[in-house]
Amino acid sequence: MRRGENGQATAEFALVLPLLLLALLGIFVVGSMLSDYLTVQAAAQQGANWAALGGTDQQVVQEVYAVASVLPANELTVTINPPQASRQYGENVTVTVSYPFSVNMPLLGVLLGNTVTLGSSATEQVG
Repeated sequence: MRRGENGQATAEFALVLPLLLLALLGIFVVGSMLSDYLTVQAAAQQGANWAALGGTDQQVVQEVYAVASVLPANELTVTINPPQASRQYGENVTVTVSYPFSVNMPLLGVLLGNTVTLGSSATEQVG
């Protein structure tokens, strides 16, 4: 190395390091969002299975909460259509689960918004 090149490498590293850390943090946030989405999807599927097998609406909601236990239950929204009183053999029942995911990252929050609603629906035939 010639004289002065060592200082140049340090200055370049100091400029690039924040960008690398921001990219790494973004990967973690997107990974967490994907994990929560897969949890919501599994909860909707399990809820639809439970409803199709004759479970009450309260049992379906409790099953959704059990599958999505890593998410705060008070932030989950569960919709069952048709409700228990209207379900008939051979018809479809749909369970929809949604969850507001908070994006707590400076630049990614600006791009996606501070909250992204993760939602999934599953439909099963009552039988």
